[in-house]
Amino acid sequence: MSVVLAVALAVAAAQAAPADPPITKPSWAQTPTADQLAYLYPRAAVHAGRPVGQGVMACDVGAKGQLENCSVQQEDPPGLGFGEAALKAAKYFRMEPKDSAGRPVAGGRVTVPIVFRSLD
Repeated sequence: MSVVLAVALAVAAAQAAPADPPITKPSWAQTPTADQLAYLYPRAAVHAGRPVGQGVMACDVGAKGQLENCSVQQEDPPGLGFGEAALKAAKYFRMEPKDSAGRPVAGGRVTVPIVFRSLD
């Protein structure tokens, strides 16, 4: 009985914890260059002859504006590696300490869509 109660309390605490606020107006201090994105272009997409794809990731924002704990939210077309490529691009992003509305970004969460285009 105590195990069930402990699990129920843990679930209730997780549900009551406030989520990181979404950042809807990011102000970027640094974004990936075209060359960096070209380097990350998925090989599976090249072999499949796909010249364009998109990966969408959601990330926490660290104290210095770095993206952390990113996860793939979507990729198009699926299964060709655009989501994984977006995750690899996260290291090239840095946000300003405040978003364009003047709110601090540390501790927030941002969704980043990245369109990949083949240079060929």
